[in-house]
Amino acid sequence: MKRSSFLIAICFLSVAGLYAQDENPFARYGYHVPVATMTNGRFPEFHDRQDVVQIGSVLFNARADTISGDIATDTTVMWLEAQTVSRFITIDPHAERYYNISPYAYCANNPIKYIDPDGMDFYVSFHGDGAEKLFRKIFDDAFNNQFEVYLTQQKDNYYRVDIVATEGGGDFSKISEGAYEFYNGMKEVINANRVVNVAVYNGSSDISIGNFRTNSIDVADMNQFENLDNSKTVQNSATRQGKMVHETQEQYQKNLKGIPRGSGGRYQDVESSHRSALPYENRVNGNERQLKDGNAGRNRGVYEYYKKPDGTIVRIRVEGGQNSSPRPIIKLTY
Repeated sequence: MKRSSFLIAICFLSVAGLYAQDENPFARYGYHVPVATMTNGRFPEFHDRQDVVQIGSVLFNARADTISGDIATDTTVMWLEAQTVSRFITIDPHAERYYNISPYAYCANNPIKYIDPDGMDFYVSFHGDGAEKLFRKIFDDAFNNQFEVYLTQQKDNYYRVDIVATEGGGDFSKISEGAYEFYNGMKEVINANRVVNVAVYNGSSDISIGNFRTNSIDVADMNQFENLDNSKTVQNSATRQGKMVHETQEQYQKNLKGIPRGSGGRYQDVESSHRSALPYENRVNGNERQLKDGNAGRNRGVYEYYKKPDGTIVRIRVEGGQNSSPRPIIKLTY
C-alpha cells in the first residue's frame, strides 16, 4: 500500500511539474490568474507544451488551433528593403495594359525620371506668366460650366491634370458634341497607364502651337484660334480645343513609342504620331483636317486645310510655322 501511494505521489508531482511555470505566463498579456507551482518560484518550472505562441504579431493557441489575439507591432524597428522601395502595395489600376512590367511597379521602376501617384498619368508644368490661366481657359470655354480642369500640384512644379464635374454640373447633355469629343480625347490620356509630361508655355518664340521634340505646347498660340462654338456641330476650321487635344495626343503617341523627352525620334515617328492625333482633332471640330499641310512660302509659315462635310475646304495660314526663324506667336489668315 505504501509502495502504491509513493508511486501515485511521484506521478502527481511529475505531471504538476510539467504544467507548472515559474511565473505567470499571461502577465505580459495583461492577465493575472492563479498558476500551479510546486516550489513557489524557488526552482525553474516549465511546460512541456506552450499553449499560446507568438507568430509575428498574432497570438496562436497551439492546443486549440485558434487565434487568441494580437499584439501591437513596434513600428520603431520597421524599415524598407531596397528591392521594394519602388513598388506599390496594390496592383496598378491599368496593369493589363503593361504585361511586360510588374503590376506592383512604380513608374516602370524608374522613380527618378517619372512621377505617378495613383497610376493615372497626365502632368503639366507651367512656364511664363498667365500660362496656367490660358490653359484653364481652353477647357472652361468648351464645357459650358458643366466640367472644369482640375490641377493637383506634385513635386518640381508639376501638376496632375484631370477633368471633373463642376458643382451642380456634370451633365453631358448640356455640352456640344465637339466638347464631348474634347472631353473623351483628353480623358484618354489622363486615364492612360503612361506618364505624359507636357510643358505649357505662354508666348514662347521657340514653339509654334506645339513642339514634338521638347514635349511642349504654347497656349498663347492655341488661344488665337477660334473657340469651340457649342451651337454648331461643324466648326469653320481649327479650334483651340482641337489643337489642345491634337498636341496632347501627339505627346501620348510619342510616349507609347518610347521616345525620350528632348528627342524628336525618327521622321516616321513624328509623322505617325501626327496621323494618330488627327482623328481626335477632327472629331472635336466636326470637320476633317487634311493630312498634308502646305508651305506658305519663306518666313510665311504653313497652310492648314480643313474639309467640311459638304466638301467645302477652308484654308488658314499659320504664321511663325516650321519654316520661319525666329518663330513669333502665330497669326491666322483665312
